[in-house]
Amino acid sequence: MEQEPIEILIIEDNPGDVILFITALKTLKLMHNIQIANNGFEALDILNKKNGKENTPTPDIVLLDLNLPDMEGHDILKYIKATPKLKKIPVLIMSSSATKQDISCAYDNYVSGYIVKPSDPDKLEYIVKTIEKFWFRVVERPSKF
Repeated sequence: MEQEPIEILIIEDNPGDVILFITALKTLKLMHNIQIANNGFEALDILNKKNGKENTPTPDIVLLDLNLPDMEGHDILKYIKATPKLKKIPVLIMSSSATKQDISCAYDNYVSGYIVKPSDPDKLEYIVKTIEKFWFRVVERPSKF
């Protein structure tokens, strides 16, 4: 039986970081599709299947930056975890912030994991491969919604 591709939503406004994520994700052995949201409003359209995003698949995992131009990543996380049809989606914060306040706030709002973005592309590739192994080979996840 052929496995369906993993649906990954990256919510990131920095084009350089998006390129690094995509490059690292290309090393994955699992089939996957990547959807990019450059801001919070676009992310909410994708998650709610509105404003031209009606046919967008529900993500299997969300990689979320905290510092976005229109809203805080913490607010997007709160929205996802408060929305019944979305709350089971694993959300990983990938931020340059290593402050105790940001990390604590993320876990207070039920983030699945908090990762400080490395500046080294090799370390990012390692992190992405670790995410793949853990979330899609080790962990039992709820079935598609």
